[in-house]
Amino acid sequence: MPRVPLLTSRRVVDLMRVASQLCPGPRPTA
Repeated sequence: MPRVPLLTSRRVVDLMRVASQLCPGPRPTA
């Protein structure tokens, strides 16, 4: 697994971005 952590990080960032665009508001998401 050479780029598993990086891909996961990118996925998390993408998910967070989508969530922010979908539900724009004060969400406690670290």
